[in-house]
Amino acid sequence: MSTPPPSTIWASRSRGVDFSEVAVATARDRQGERNGLDFRLLDADRGGLGLLPAGEFDLITCRLLLPFVDARANRRLLVPGGRLLVTTWLAERQRGGRESIGLRSASLDLLRSFGWSAMAEYPLDDLLCLLLTTRFALERTSR
Repeated sequence: MSTPPPSTIWASRSRGVDFSEVAVATARDRQGERNGLDFRLLDADRGGLGLLPAGEFDLITCRLLLPFVDARANRRLLVPGGRLLVTTWLAERQRGGRESIGLRSASLDLLRSFGWSAMAEYPLDDLLCLLLTTRFALERTSR
């Protein structure tokens, strides 16, 4: 018995977005016409996340993007109990004028205050990986 590809085991649909035409074209070329895979050109820095439907995603991964977008824009896209997996540069650990590509401590503190039901942090040298979980519909906050 053969094992089905991961996209048929874990998700019925997967959407990849990038601001680079080359990255989107490469993904389409590599994946071909697989059912459930969709790749789109989208510039999150210029409001492109607003074009995606709210409350439709179980998991969103952001790699080196968070300093350039509002994390709440990602959060509104998640289903209750959905997860946001973020890998980001830390601004204070960047040198040579590269601080602007990283997330500042104040922004990280603000992100922590958004009321996630769970938040795990994994330091990776000058990067930080965060796994944030939204509240389920029936959860109540203590605020």
